[in-house]
Amino acid sequence: MINKKNVTIIDLRDQDDYRKGHIIHSVNLLNIDLDVKTDSKNDFFYGLVKKNDLLVVVCSTGSLSYNLVRRLNKIGFKHVYFLHGGVNNWVYNNLPLVKENS
Repeated sequence: MINKKNVTIIDLRDQDDYRKGHIIHSVNLLNIDLDVKTDSKNDFFYGLVKKNDLLVVVCSTGSLSYNLVRRLNKIGFKHVYFLHGGVNNWVYNNLPLVKENS
């Protein structure tokens, strides 16, 4: 699913962890409000995705992203998933990360 072209990947980890290595094409959202804000006019989540778009949320262990996915589902986002085990599990399985130059 992460390899699909039309997926948005949101990384909830802090900026230092994100720079050290993140899933390609992911977007780092810092200090995200888990009370979930959407633009009621367009039903966008933080200006990134609409309710019917494909979204994958990642964090270090999967717990923070799981909680956000549950909240997004409750307000009508239909295709929202989390990475089980988070980026830690991604690394454990020797999957690639990209590093950002500081």
